[in-house]
Amino acid sequence: MARKFRGERERERRTLAAAWEESRARRSPLPCRACVPETTRRTHATATAAAAAADADDEGRDNVTGFVSPHVFSKAEFHVLILGVHKAGKTTLLEKVKSIYLKEEGLPHDRIVPTVGLNIGRIEDANVKLVFWDLGGQPGLRTIWEKYYEEAHAVIYVIDSAAASSFEDAKSALEKVLHHKDLQGAPLLIFANKQELPAAVTEEELARHLHLKELDERPYMFQAGSAYDGTGIKVGIDWLVEEMERSKRTEVLMARTETAEKI
Repeated sequence: MARKFRGERERERRTLAAAWEESRARRSPLPCRACVPETTRRTHATATAAAAAADADDEGRDNVTGFVSPHVFSKAEFHVLILGVHKAGKTTLLEKVKSIYLKEEGLPHDRIVPTVGLNIGRIEDANVKLVFWDLGGQPGLRTIWEKYYEEAHAVIYVIDSAAASSFEDAKSALEKVLHHKDLQGAPLLIFANKQELPAAVTEEELARHLHLKELDERPYMFQAGSAYDGTGIKVGIDWLVEEMERSKRTEVLMARTETAEKI
């Protein structure tokens, strides 16, 4: 009985093997690369590249929920403080910035009044968003400046270059700004305003008047110009954007924002 059982098992094995060989013979052989049309190979390569791109896109996607982080697609947004003593021309500068970048007329000069509190201006281009915070420069209002330091990416400090009597006050106020720990590393644009006036000094003369040693510790630029006619503004703003884009401070602020959004 045992021998008969083993014989039956052997016949069964041979039958199955024969059936498998017959099935394999009916299958189409795998094509070699030379036999595959070029268009097919290109299609496969395109599909492979698309899959790789999809994998790269998934770096910004939550693996569990499929949520795509808004930071993958959003533009960089920078907050810029516009500071300076009373009547330096800060609000006039902000209105001219909006006029230059938004191609819209700002407030007429005769309607611009000294800022009490805060003016906000926003501009946007293909790459970045800029939010400007224009703060009042009267002595009693300067205490609110520091409330905006922590979230600012950069500072525009406006000085009336035609008012020599204000230089000492402007220097003192700027020194306090530069010494504040919450503005450490923030790029600084010093705008020597009102160059259209006969009494205006050059940016070199203004730099000598200010004599600021603290400027060596951060990216800075002196720019002579006029908030009245727009001279020098675009050069200064473009420089400031470049500095903010590569600033270590920007990395710190962005990381802080992303952490806060996750909480």
